[in-house]
Amino acid sequence: MQSNIKSISLACLLLVGCDPERKKQCEWTLEPDSAKLGKTEPGFIPVCARNWVSRKQDCRLETTLPFAKEVTGKKFRYVDMTVASVAIPRKIQQIHFCDGTQKIPPSTLSPATAQQRAPVVQPEWKKKSAALFDASPSTAQAWGLLSSSGWADNGQYFILQKSPKEPAVLYYAAPGASAWAAPQSISSVEWQAFRQGIGQASALPPFFSAAFDGVEYEFFMLYKEGDKTQTRTLYMNNPGAFPAKATLYNKLVEQFFVLAKKK
Repeated sequence: MQSNIKSISLACLLLVGCDPERKKQCEWTLEPDSAKLGKTEPGFIPVCARNWVSRKQDCRLETTLPFAKEVTGKKFRYVDMTVASVAIPRKIQQIHFCDGTQKIPPSTLSPATAQQRAPVVQPEWKKKSAALFDASPSTAQAWGLLSSSGWADNGQYFILQKSPKEPAVLYYAAPGASAWAAPQSISSVEWQAFRQGIGQASALPPFFSAAFDGVEYEFFMLYKEGDKTQTRTLYMNNPGAFPAKATLYNKLVEQFFVLAKKK
């Protein structure tokens, strides 16, 4: 009996000795590293590969925000993560997860590529907005603001102007709602203020910040050229956390809050 116990103990020691940091175990997750915010390239956020069993971590990493959100909580082996090893922080190139999936970040080369792949914030609400637009053959223009968060969104907004001679209307869905509330008319005074407030929106680049779990926004415009619908979009990640750096983005968001009587 004692010899069997010794053999088992020896085997366990050998196993641990071969993998003391448990890098070959399916126990690793990718998590944001708040201590290094602002120390990555634009378009990337700092992350750590962590093993809460061995209490080991590697925080010399960076990746894009959409990729970090997509893989949060998914387990992998540290040895199944491929990174660029030249500069620190090192960019994650791909990860083979324990469920058999392989994930490649939207960009492992440059922030510009990452910015071109900004996510659609609320795909279902965007479809609902497009349906309202398409249901009005004479529609001239429309504007929307969609929001999403890991906790609670900030509501969904869609403004429809059927023709230049008709007043615009606001469709609003409160945080967590599944359908639009009854549309409300926008007064001429409110309309002028709104149009002035969004005047610079089409010229703004996407706003990528290092915030991992803030509120994401997607501002979009719909308009018709002949029989075709054209779309312009603007992605913003948590501009409210950066009042000085994201002034124009916050002003854009607030134009919708004002119309919905949220501010």
